[in-house]
Amino acid sequence: DGSYLECQDFWRISGIERDVFIYAKNKNSISDFFVQSLLINDYKDGSFKLEVKVEDKDILKKKANLLVHAQLYDPVGDIVFDKKNNVEIKDSVQITNTTFHDVIKDVEPWSAVTPNLYRLVISLETKKGNVLDMVAATTGFRTAEIKDGQFLVNGKAILVKGVNRHEHDEFKGHVVDKESMIEDITLMKKHNINTVRTCHYPDDP
Repeated sequence: DGSYLECQDFWRISGIERDVFIYAKNKNSISDFFVQSLLINDYKDGSFKLEVKVEDKDILKKKANLLVHAQLYDPVGDIVFDKKNNVEIKDSVQITNTTFHDVIKDVEPWSAVTPNLYRLVISLETKKGNVLDMVAATTGFRTAEIKDGQFLVNGKAILVKGVNRHEHDEFKGHVVDKESMIEDITLMKKHNINTVRTCHYPDDP
């Protein structure tokens, strides 16, 4: 009777474990985006690439030209990237891609020791400046690579000491509170753990 409950590495327990919400978007909206932020030029500058997908579900209406506005703010809040791309969704196409690419000079690199994060804001606007949709995320400039059999992060050799972690509490099941997470992190740091595999879902923020 416990074979399903125990599984192989954590207990399978029924129920809703996090907040659930429903939201609605405009018929013209940002459906997805992908950002790549790497280090270049001897790991001093940042290569910023962004792909944005715009979706139009208003199939009965003639399509209008829109603008995708991308802004990137550095860790102290100063804007380092600010550009707009025209997007035209034709009658026969409901999803359109647009891309941005630029080199950001003298970026603050991300590492486990200095987790510098940049704030990315993407908005979908009309020609008159009306905002139809907006999303935001954080990204860090860092490069991971293998050279001569050595794993490097931002050009520096890294020894990976990792563990596998499920969102699981011995008393509360899959409802993990902040105190329990801090206890996990403290225990890992005491044992010089520097890498965590979050299987198979994002950890609670």
